[in-house]
Amino acid sequence: RSFARKVIFVQHHAPPCQHRSFSSSLPDMHRNLAELETQGFTIVNDLFGPQEISLMQTDYQAIKSRAENIVASEPSRVRVWIENGEETTSRYWKCPNLDIGEQVILQAGEGRYDLWKGFKSGFFGSESIVRNARLDALMDQLLVRDWGQYNGVIMSRPGSCDQYFHRDTDQLSNKKDCGGAALQAVDDFYFTCLIPITADVTPLNGPTEFLVGSHRRLCCEFEGLKRAEVCVPVGSALLFNGKINHRGNGNRSDSDRPVIYSVYHKLWYNDQFRKGVE
Repeated sequence: RSFARKVIFVQHHAPPCQHRSFSSSLPDMHRNLAELETQGFTIVNDLFGPQEISLMQTDYQAIKSRAENIVASEPSRVRVWIENGEETTSRYWKCPNLDIGEQVILQAGEGRYDLWKGFKSGFFGSESIVRNARLDALMDQLLVRDWGQYNGVIMSRPGSCDQYFHRDTDQLSNKKDCGGAALQAVDDFYFTCLIPITADVTPLNGPTEFLVGSHRRLCCEFEGLKRAEVCVPVGSALLFNGKINHRGNGNRSDSDRPVIYSVYHKLWYNDQFRKGVE
């Protein structure tokens, strides 16, 4: 399947160390909602202040160390599933912990790790992430009621490869139909928020790449869609519809590019499993 070759780099520049109050962010909320409808993604500017950023970066070091130890010491398991009609193969790690329960790390492309379960200590389990006022206000507009939240971390190491294109949601079809007709028939029910931790997301270190508007299209309608690689500074966040086709690009820099992912979904949608993970 081919997509349009034109790549658009999108970067919203925000004044450094400026943390917006909830009331002052209302104009931005209207922009966020409009962009989510038309293109499927938006940047939420100035989401965190300097103290929150410092705490996030400090607490990440402990999480990173724990995850690296698991990958180095625990045997990996094979994961196979179907994505966009094609068989996809990856690996994952499971490690029990008496204090915090099961820890699960998924390989999300070469050199890319999804710290899915067991990594919500410190700032990563705080109200700044779990009950962020500005993100909650957006979800009250987008999901209206009866929604929940969970979060994890994506580690992208130097030299990591481009991820496979995918939607974050299931296709919602019992007929093994990957086209997306059933998915398009229901209201939006899933949004993902990516929050840079230690480094701005740049064209070099692996921005998220979207097929613009694919959250409102069937898979057979993807050809010719514009692609957008979205760059985000530390302190801001990238929010997108779980129906949109996207991927994380490879990290061609010499530094890690970790992000928090915070998922918001309707309570009827069971997101506590991953295809191919036992």
